[in-house]
Amino acid sequence: RAAFPDKEFETVERLLYTVKLKLPWRRFALELASGLGRDLVFVAVNKRSSASGFPPIRTWSDAEVEKLLSDASHKARERGVRNPLRVAADARDVAGAIIDCAAGQGADHIVVGSGKASLAGRLLLGSVSEAVVRLAPCTVTVAR
Repeated sequence: RAAFPDKEFETVERLLYTVKLKLPWRRFALELASGLGRDLVFVAVNKRSSASGFPPIRTWSDAEVEKLLSDASHKARERGVRNPLRVAADARDVAGAIIDCAAGQGADHIVVGSGKASLAGRLLLGSVSEAVVRLAPCTVTVAR
């Protein structure tokens, strides 16, 4: 188990982790939750995009979302996290959905990935992690 001596994490009771297809930062969230004996909430936000008069396009199928959450929960239990919670959200605004989920689940810390957007992409479009850091009502760790 990892040791987290920083006082920043002493008051964290419930950690929210955003699930993605590639999970390079999952280890940090699992170690933090299991190392401190904290609650862990997994959220998979399925981004909805407009499709010019057609039904919205979603990033993942329902089966893919379920598999993401199931795999993450299984890994968490293997690492000693008791009863990880799972939340699936469907939204156009991914950052807003993450923040709403954190508030609704009583999370007091969020772990998000930094994504791969270029500087130009972040300036023109904004990034999910940047928006979460700016707008979240709790502390946020951005993992690369």
